Amino acid sequence: MTEEGGIIGKPPALGKEQRRQSKVTIKSADMKEEMQKAAVDRAVA
Repeated sequence: MTEEGGIIGKPPALGKEQRRQSKVTIKSADMKEEMQKAAVDRAVA
């Protein structure tokens, strides 16, 4: 199994694109979580 291709049968470029896409998704999820925490902090204060 190759690290570059990701899923067997897919071209490496697509694997890279999917990885980049998932990183962006994770980032936005983290930001949402941070905003929720901030909202809770404001509600508690």
